[in-house]
Amino acid sequence: MLAALMGALDRVPEDDARAAGRYAVAVMARWRDGRAISDVDFLAAGVAMSLGAARDEGWKGLSCCSAPDWLRFWEEVLTRTPRGVRVAVLAVTGLVAWVAGDLVVAEICLSQAEAEDGDYPLVRLLGQIVEAGLPGGSWEEWQEFG
Repeated sequence: MLAALMGALDRVPEDDARAAGRYAVAVMARWRDGRAISDVDFLAAGVAMSLGAARDEGWKGLSCCSAPDWLRFWEEVLTRTPRGVRVAVLAVTGLVAWVAGDLVVAEICLSQAEAEDGDYPLVRLLGQIVEAGLPGGSWEEWQEFG
């Protein structure tokens, strides 16, 4: 697994977080098109989304309509991400699950992410969303102001 993680780090542009976000979106687009994605590419998408500016770039295509596809993709990423380094992927998957209206998955991701790093900013945000009972549709309202 260490070799896969090192390979993933090599694929993510560490000096350009927005490019890292575009990389994650490109991997997801290839997956959505039914093209083969390596474990290292899935893992690299997760690594990319650990960068705040990369997430900002990545969120651009997320909507209530696209969220179910996004959720399946991030669940794939999550299965390939080793414990101990998956807090960002758990938080992203949980947030996407919330937008998709799958509160059970959002709460499971939140619980596991809090166990890894409850102080991680996206985990705290997801916790606030779940605790407040906000509907996933409010994501699009946030995007209008973002």
